[in-house]
Amino acid sequence: MSLLSQESFIVDTSQAEDHQDEKPPDLRPTVHWSMRQFLEFFFLPNYLQLRRRRPGTIKLYFQFIKLWELLTSNPALCLIDQETVRDFVQRLQDRPGQGKPYLSPNTVRKLCTHGQKMLDYAGPKSRRNRSAAQLIVDVPYLERPDRVQNPVRVIPTLEEIGIYLSSCRFAKPTSNLHSLNAGLFHKSITIFIYNTALRIDCVMQLEWEMVDQNKKDWITIPASILKGHKIYEMCYLNRFAREAIEILHRPGEKRLFPFAGWPKSQGWFQSCRRKILAKTPIPKERHFGPHGLRRATITTLTRENPMVASIVAMHRSVNVTRDSYTDPEIVIPYLDLLPQPRVIESERQLTLF
Repeated sequence: MSLLSQESFIVDTSQAEDHQDEKPPDLRPTVHWSMRQFLEFFFLPNYLQLRRRRPGTIKLYFQFIKLWELLTSNPALCLIDQETVRDFVQRLQDRPGQGKPYLSPNTVRKLCTHGQKMLDYAGPKSRRNRSAAQLIVDVPYLERPDRVQNPVRVIPTLEEIGIYLSSCRFAKPTSNLHSLNAGLFHKSITIFIYNTALRIDCVMQLEWEMVDQNKKDWITIPASILKGHKIYEMCYLNRFAREAIEILHRPGEKRLFPFAGWPKSQGWFQSCRRKILAKTPIPKERHFGPHGLRRATITTLTRENPMVASIVAMHRSVNVTRDSYTDPEIVIPYLDLLPQPRVIESERQLTLF
């Protein structure tokens, strides 16, 4: 999963100084601080860490700072005006993306959103920014491009998932799994995600104490590991999801899918997944990740019952019927009957090994 919602972009810092501003002797924020100093010594401890923002979210702010230092003269807060941010956005839009002539509008928009949040916290206090530093009287506005609705990304078919499951046996051992069989781990986590539609970051943090905590065959997921951190959720385990975790269960193991170093090891996990896909005859343009499995499940459920799909997806932007009047147990018969991928050996695949 990319840090910019799977939007890739290139940051060439070879032309910029390696800006590592010295720690100011007095950590009380001043208008003479740079944006990096403001991020590291005020915004990070007083907002990002206090609200327990995810490491990926925090990394995005530092990514913005790298681009800010590259594309501006890195002025002090008191020298940042509307012209400064206008020129920054223009130069940002003109930067190349990965394999594309320019960054996508959505990538630029996301970066500007994070930059604006910092500038707002350098400005006056308000109902939304009660802890603002009150350093900038007139906060400049990063004029963001409109959001572009991209086509739905790859949704794998049952056949493609089955071929991938077959190739999991070629997964290479890795120290992140300790003594667990790598092939079994990747096969189990694939089946589990397909049958629960949970996001990979949440799956990697699930613990055995959450299973059957309030109700048999349900996982009680705390808000702290869910996207948005708003409210806990209940996730039903059909027999396929249950078998997928039981086969990996070892006495004393805390997590359902132990992969050492998570979330910092996410890049290595995704690399292992891509190597498995490379062993399949699935065309590269059809390669999928954990989120593709989530899309496949939600798409299938939507065809049967949109309300069930919404509940399984844990989407909160629906009307009050979903949250206050719908019994989540309506998902049970649908997940119990969810079509399952078979391990499929293709002739081409067999000739490769």
